[in-house]
Amino acid sequence: MGIQTWVLESMVYRTAGMIDARLEGVDRDDTQATMEAVEEYAIECSIMKVFGSEVLDYVVDEEVQIHGGYGYSSEYPAERAYRDSRINRIFEGTNEINRMLIPGMLLKRAMKGELALLPAAKKTHGRSDGFP
Repeated sequence: MGIQTWVLESMVYRTAGMIDARLEGVDRDDTQATMEAVEEYAIECSIMKVFGSEVLDYVVDEEVQIHGGYGYSSEYPAERAYRDSRINRIFEGTNEINRMLIPGMLLKRAMKGELALLPAAKKTHGRSDGFP
């Protein structure tokens, strides 16, 4: 639980740092420029939303397991955390929709030349491991 929480927290801090760095020099009163700067990190935000909601589900499931029968009883906070965690995979875009958006957004960036995905894929063509 600690490892997954730490990984998620690191993802959030790293992405927030990249957004802050991108916003340096952007006039915050210019809504269009601000939105364009933040939009550059839509993929990272989708990834964090999916991973974060799944980490939460894992952690609260473990919490219920640790508490045994008490974890499922409404007199204890573990029950509410377990019940409330489910909504996070649904609102703000379901995880299934985010999973479909992520590769699409990556491919759009690659096609615009903003992501070196195609050159990397072409390099794998000359592999010596028997694959074409």
